[in-house]
Amino acid sequence: MFSNPPIGLQTASDTHAFVGLLQISTLRMLLAVVLGSVIGLERESHHKPAGMRTGAFICMGAAFFTLCSQLLALHFGGDPQRIASQIIPGIGFLGGGAILRDRGAITGMTSAATVFMVAAIGMACGGGLYLQAVIVTGLALLVLLALRWLERRLHIKLFNVHFTLVGAQASNLLGDLTRLAEQEKVALSSLDCKKIGDEVVVEFATQLETPASEVLLQQLRQLPAVHQAARTIISSTAT
Repeated sequence: MFSNPPIGLQTASDTHAFVGLLQISTLRMLLAVVLGSVIGLERESHHKPAGMRTGAFICMGAAFFTLCSQLLALHFGGDPQRIASQIIPGIGFLGGGAILRDRGAITGMTSAATVFMVAAIGMACGGGLYLQAVIVTGLALLVLLALRWLERRLHIKLFNVHFTLVGAQASNLLGDLTRLAEQEKVALSSLDCKKIGDEVVVEFATQLETPASEVLLQQLRQLPAVHQAARTIISSTAT
């Protein structure tokens, strides 16, 4: 079948075994690509990091490392878990890159956790645990989709919200803001005050549910020292 059979495959039975192994390996890689892409599609559809291509590559890479670890140990001897065990530190490095700090808020925790989960699914594919990989993929999608809906339904999802206030005097503006924050128990972060022309601009960030941020915006607009108030929802606290 092969004019130049791979090393160690000198007989027809060896060649047949090699073809069978190649088919199984290809199946595992394809399953990893499909499952990784499915989870990546959910991330990409919500404009989050780690989309389809990233999910496919991470899942396929983890599957291939797992497969190589098994085959190399079988052919040359050694611990079959040696290479596979190094996947977790590598994925931790990638997950850390998905976590960002913006205006005092931390985002990307869910994306980082998704990267970790996709790698685990890839390892399952590489190890031949097809059913388990499919089940875990379904559970991961259930968590991402169903719990997202539940959080919004119950208004328990916190968002990183950035506020901008415009007034005439910094002391009055900051004083009114501080008293309101203490009264409503709102934690202020990234507080910044600067003078632009004849006006003073105060910016700060906080974490609130969407309805609560709208209420706070109306309260800010009613402060005597505030001439204008605006709100920008940056992102959810874990994306």
